[in-house]
Amino acid sequence: MKPSKSTAWSALLLTVTLVVQGCNQEKGKVPTSDTYKNPDNVAGRVPGTDPKTTEMGVDDMLQGTNMVFRDNLPSAFKTRFVPVVTTYLAMKDAFVADNAQEVDKQANQMTQLLQQTPDTLLGGEAAAFWKEKKGFLMTHLKLYKAAEKDQAKRLSFVFLSTVMVKTVKAFGYGPQKLYVDYCPMANEKKGAYWLSQTMEIRNPYLGRKMPTCGEVKQEI
Repeated sequence: MKPSKSTAWSALLLTVTLVVQGCNQEKGKVPTSDTYKNPDNVAGRVPGTDPKTTEMGVDDMLQGTNMVFRDNLPSAFKTRFVPVVTTYLAMKDAFVADNAQEVDKQANQMTQLLQQTPDTLLGGEAAAFWKEKKGFLMTHLKLYKAAEKDQAKRLSFVFLSTVMVKTVKAFGYGPQKLYVDYCPMANEKKGAYWLSQTMEIRNPYLGRKMPTCGEVKQEI
């Protein structure tokens, strides 16, 4: 016996209500012990890399790093770095729109831009910091490309965003202010951050399912 239309609509409404309540209940709560783990790697790390930087705690994200180099950046580095961030933002927007083809395009573009931004443009601690973060960005872009399912690709973007938040906090982003957004439901309900160019929440991890789930945590 087929269920009536009214019964089906009631079930759908209940499902949507529970999902929205879950987002609202979790809003504002930041995990303190969970860690990001690579969805394409059972060990939670990439062979040959430092697990302390491949597996990042969520609780220290906003404190991030004490490294701040934005006031003394060479113009040659700024010229190369700003397009990297801009491409990341375009990749984020493509995730929001559930446009897989555009996400792939921006991921390839970001990879090329990173390859064209050498460590030699900086010196001292700034150079060491960039070399490390650039390495992690390249690693997670490769993992994104290797992922086959959409969920795995979005989880790879969690790790990419984690590194981008720390990197932009250190080097800044000249064209405009950026915002650090947080969604408690992303990353299998462990929570995840991302960068946005507006205060309007447009969630790249949940896409059109829950596009406004999240909140602004910090302004850069």
